[in-house]
Amino acid sequence: MLELLFVALLIMLGWGVGDFFLAKVARKENLFVLNFWKAIIPFVAVAILYFLLFFPKVIKGWDLALLVLYSVFAIAASLAFFKAFAIGKVSLMSPISSSYGVLAMVLSLAFLHEQLTSKQYLGIFVTTFGLFLSIIDFSALRAFRVKSGVKGLVYAFIYMLCWGANFTIAAVLVRRYDWVTPFFFNFMITIPVSFFIMLRLSNGRKPTSFFPAKSSFPLLILGTLFLEAAWLLYVYSVRSFPSALLAPISAAYPALTILLALFFFKERMTKIQYVGVGMILAGLVVAAL
Repeated sequence: MLELLFVALLIMLGWGVGDFFLAKVARKENLFVLNFWKAIIPFVAVAILYFLLFFPKVIKGWDLALLVLYSVFAIAASLAFFKAFAIGKVSLMSPISSSYGVLAMVLSLAFLHEQLTSKQYLGIFVTTFGLFLSIIDFSALRAFRVKSGVKGLVYAFIYMLCWGANFTIAAVLVRRYDWVTPFFFNFMITIPVSFFIMLRLSNGRKPTSFFPAKSSFPLLILGTLFLEAAWLLYVYSVRSFPSALLAPISAAYPALTILLALFFFKERMTKIQYVGVGMILAGLVVAAL
């Protein structure tokens, strides 16, 4: 358990810091351009690992369909991520989107035949209730109107659903192959598709519009590398630890992102939203212990 917690803490650090850096650039750059470069930057490192350690291994048979599904979810999650952080509060978007850990736990039970304990069920309940508290506009609820006053909520949920599904798909592919090969071939799909999306939907049509501002590049590179390093550590570790445990523990990374957002972005939330965010994080921890 100590090894699991240490690995999960490293993953939390990578995702927490990476989220914060990318949130800063999401607020001032075109999301389609960011999505493309978020695929390009880590590809170099993954390609080096693949050719050094696993070449010429390839994905075969029906696993190709899983890989395509993973890539579609990855692109949708990336676009939703940048949109959510561009228009919403980082201190709310991060914990809401990180609830994918609970979804990944449930999917692991269904498809990977991993078992849930009573504590994990309790964690799911606490996280779900915390999610409700953090997103519902209670002033509207008192007027018998159910709505959310949280900007970017839909995009945070899309990110949560896509990554929750991808955690399970990744666990399947990693256990059948290794911790690099599936993601090398994933980039073979996501890079050209992301470039096509950028060409068709980006506001600009000139080549210079396909690059973020020079001031954004360092944060984009740092944020992407933090996220990718944490992801590779996760998929490497999922061969040794149950996905149903590793996913929700590592999904508590918003604790770090929230602290950074409150300090640097000067964001503020209502008291009930603080309670909700706290319950999300507490539920993830309870589910993982």
